[in-house]
This record gives sequence, structure tokens and C-alpha cells, in this order.
Amino acid sequence: MKGNICMHRETNICFLILHFGSDELTYNAVKSVQELDDLGNSQIIIVDNGLGFKNIYSDINNIHVVTSDKNIGFSAGNNLGYKYILDNFSPDFVIAMNNDILFPDRKFITELYSIYDETAFYVCGPDVFVPYGAYHSSPLREKPLSIETVDAEILRFKNRLYSFTSRSKVRKYLGYIISNSYLFTKYAEKKSRSDRVDVKGWNHQSENVVFQGSFLIFDKRFISDNEKLFYPETFLYMEEDILATRCIYNGWKTVYTPKLVVHHLVHGSNAYKRIKFHTYCDNVIRKIHIQIETRTTYKNFLLEKHNTERIEE
Repeated sequence: MKGNICMHRETNICFLILHFGSDELTYNAVKSVQELDDLGNSQIIIVDNGLGFKNIYSDINNIHVVTSDKNIGFSAGNNLGYKYILDNFSPDFVIAMNNDILFPDRKFITELYSIYDETAFYVCGPDVFVPYGAYHSSPLREKPLSIETVDAEILRFKNRLYSFTSRSKVRKYLGYIISNSYLFTKYAEKKSRSDRVDVKGWNHQSENVVFQGSFLIFDKRFISDNEKLFYPETFLYMEEDILATRCIYNGWKTVYTPKLVVHHLVHGSNAYKRIKFHTYCDNVIRKIHIQIETRTTYKNFLLEKHNTERIEE
């Protein structure tokens, strides 16, 4: 089956970049897009998620900055930029990418259209290579997490929350001193990178797997059928499993291909910052709550799909 896009028409892609961390990361991501061959009529949409991005592109016609009043998270932030795309453009593809992504191959667009012509995917994920640690990080899994696995993760994070909140102030402060140490932070990052290994299946093409969410390609049929890229919206985490589940239930073909390669800087946006003790405590609790809420949202989504399927049967 061939794709619906004629290879001889002008390239028409919307690159959706979610800004996070430093402005320089986003500038470098934009520059990497601009250096691709065969950009044609493509557009670049930057979402400033309430983080005060300095817009230096006001005089460039094909670069657009969409601003949120506050940080609304990964899913809603991308959906905000996606709505701008739906209101203003009719692209062949929407590419949703982190701002710490770079393109090592200038022929990326040509290869993308070729792969689409061969596979007619709804959603596509490339080989996501992490230079810091030299490992391949996509696909995440062969299939989305089950309800049983998510239940176990919810319990694990609830136990972690109880453990942290029940600690004495002295124990919390010791944790704060360790985690707030520049040398410890750098050591932990270095060890994390050295411990990472290539994920299973990165070197061969596959279908209906769970992509690494830092770079996702959506075709014009997905765009036509969906008012949002990510639904239900989570602030952070589990977006990939939810997307994979949606595609499986709706019969939307997804393709992972190592023929497309991007570089993911990963730790590039996590510059060391010294924080106060109460901020450290608030951050730990907030992150655990996000993990619990996100997995609960995913579990409810799975239950809804499961119940709907049983009713239809």
C-alpha cells in the first residue's frame, strides 16, 4: 500500500518544537531544522510553555511562537501548538519534537517521504540516538504497559511518597545536601549515561511498538482525524503508552524505522541549579504526585477502552 502524498509536490511539514530549559537549546533545534534539505513550504512552530522564551524570529515568516501563560506540561503544551497548526496550515506531516533534538542527516525529509510512500503510516518514530552515553533509546517497548503493570507502578510511587513524607527533617536534609551537591549531580548524570544500553529492536523496522516520545511524526490522516495530538492530556510521562494504545485500538498503523535518525541531547536542558531546602522537598513530592496522577490517568484510559470494547462485543 502506498501513501497518499505525491513525492513530486512541494514539501509541507510543520515542525512543532516544545521549548523547555535554555533558549539556546531551542535556537539550536531550529537551526538544525533550517539546515535540512528540501524544506519547501515547511513551518516551524515553537511553543513557549510559560517559560519566558526570547523570540528572535519575529521577522522570519515560517517561524511562529505560540505562548502559554504558564507551564501546562508536555501533552497540553504540544496540543497548544498543534491547535495553532490546525487553525493555520494543512501539512503533510506534523513532527512533534523536543527542543534538545538535532538532525545528523540533512536528507531526513527526503527519507521521510520515501518511507511514508512505502509504509503509509499514521504515526512514525525514528531511531533516537543519545550522543551522551552513545545509546539508542527507541522504541521504548514492544507493546504498551498493562493495567497490572501500571497498578504495580502506582503502588510503588505511593510507597515512595509515604516513605519521603514520613522521614524526619534531618533525613530529608541529608538527602537535600547530597542531591544539591554539584559534584554528586554530575557524578549521578555520568553514571546514568554509562549505565544505559541500546534498547531492544532499535536496529530493525517494526510496527505497533511504543515510541520514545521526544520525536514523533504524524501523517495527514492522523491530523485530519484528531483535534489533539495527545489525549488524554498528562503533564508528564506515559504519553507514549497512551498514544500507542490509541493507535492500536483505532487500527492506525505505526512504524518504527532506523532509516530515520535524530540525536537527542537528553541532559542538555538540565543545567545544574542550586535550590533551597523547602524547594527540594516540594519538588520531590510534586514529581511523585505527577507520576501517580499520570499512571492513574493511563489506567483509567485503559479501563475505558476495555469496557467500551466489551460493550461493542
